[in-house]
Amino acid sequence: MKIKNSILFLCFLIFFESNSQDTTKTKIVSFGANFYHGFLWKHKKQASAIGSNVSDLQVVELILEWQTKGKRGWHKNYNYPLWGVSTQFIHVNNPDYGHLGISALVYKSLRLIQSKPYKLRMKMGVGLGFFTVIYNLKTNPENKFITSPLSVAVNIGFENIFQITPKWQFVFTPSFLHFSNGATVMPNWGANIPSLAFGTRYLIRNENPKTISSNALDKFTLSKNYFHFSIAYGFLHDANDNYIYYSNYKFGLSYGRKVGKISKLIAGLDFIHSNSYIKVSRPAFLIDRVSIWIGHEFLFNRLGVVFGYGYYLIKPKELESKSYSRIGLRYHVSKNFFVGGFLRSHVNVADSMEWTLGFTL
Repeated sequence: MKIKNSILFLCFLIFFESNSQDTTKTKIVSFGANFYHGFLWKHKKQASAIGSNVSDLQVVELILEWQTKGKRGWHKNYNYPLWGVSTQFIHVNNPDYGHLGISALVYKSLRLIQSKPYKLRMKMGVGLGFFTVIYNLKTNPENKFITSPLSVAVNIGFENIFQITPKWQFVFTPSFLHFSNGATVMPNWGANIPSLAFGTRYLIRNENPKTISSNALDKFTLSKNYFHFSIAYGFLHDANDNYIYYSNYKFGLSYGRKVGKISKLIAGLDFIHSNSYIKVSRPAFLIDRVSIWIGHEFLFNRLGVVFGYGYYLIKPKELESKSYSRIGLRYHVSKNFFVGGFLRSHVNVADSMEWTLGFTL
């Protein structure tokens, strides 16, 4: 995700925290379908490699979503968002890129405008995507979008919802769908898909849902100060070099301070061993990057969504970038232990996907 998306996400969440509303007489569960029409949007590097050979595509999406009611403290802090799950069936009009793709996502839908005839929501989802045809240097060099069968899928959209009848809604959604393997396979081109969607929702209504007291507390977010110690591991395969395997790992120390009901500021120091850029095996315990970083964590009880930006104090000469961004999820299994996944990237080029195990004081 690019910097502008992170800033936009932060601004919206600040808005939600100060505009909470009651959930009385709201719709609790809905299901529906969307039809998307879009196209594959070329990266700068892809443009020179692909030329004008870019295809349009269609997506059929089936969804199920439900309303949060206040059982957790973060429900009210985020203005009682909708949770949902979706399955997307993707048809690409070019056999080089694969006729069929499938994705499964979990998403959260946040209220921007709320009225009886019209609602505007920001939908943000993450999941996995699978494509039947991938890049291969010898057999399919034209596919400069998908380099591994399994990819991380990210979906952001602005849902314009029109109430047609008490139980039926019409939905129009400008949307952006992204697929990437997080640089676990190189080259990591990635697929960006801008699209427009039209769909319907059928609502199951509960006139008087029980709303839990707004004083509900999330015990995993009560502390003011946090110290995190973590280790992370990642890997990379090179599709142009017989899928040779390269590994990387990281040791991290960070300090976090809670500054609001949903916000935690973080500062950290990382020690990194990585073969991603030079693509040769080096001594296993050689630390070739040292970095400092600052970030922000959005708190959802046990789950934290982290955005951060860092600067390399020490780096190999083969690595041109002096700074990086990171985005990821951290889940607190218990009070003191957490697991997570983070993507480190240089501008809009993924560097490494890191799987993390950590300890919190």
